[in-house]
Amino acid sequence: MVALSFSLYFLTSFFSRMLMVVRLVNRVLIPISVSLIIAFIGLLGISFSSSLFQFLLWMAILGIPHGFTYTVSLTILSRGFPDQRILAANSLFFSLMSIVAVITPLLVGYVASLVGISKSFLSLEPLVIFSLAAITILSKRSNLEMRYTKVDNKRN
Repeated sequence: MVALSFSLYFLTSFFSRMLMVVRLVNRVLIPISVSLIIAFIGLLGISFSSSLFQFLLWMAILGIPHGFTYTVSLTILSRGFPDQRILAANSLFFSLMSIVAVITPLLVGYVASLVGISKSFLSLEPLVIFSLAAITILSKRSNLEMRYTKVDNKRN
């Protein structure tokens, strides 16, 4: 069941990424906001699922923001750094994502031992709320939209 739930999660993540390839991102704020809202709803849904089918459905839904967020993050990196710094930025990004991928399951696993697996997903909701608030504040303070151009695009 664990393999099935993650298969559904990564399958919808894959299709979300493919959608982002077909429909290129011009403005990053919209997909980031949609991803966070879907993640918030999905985490609530999975926390209160009462059957295996509901759990699997919510896992599939949670794959959508995973695919969007990853793709948009790479778009932001490619637009926010000059060509000669993109490899270093990409390396740092993946290092941080790897740390998150190790720490999050440990923390959520500990919470699951206290409250159960379904309710442990609620422990991620504050992070989603914080992220949505941070994105909202940053978008008002800076040019988060980052349309079309890179910082130092010498190829054009």
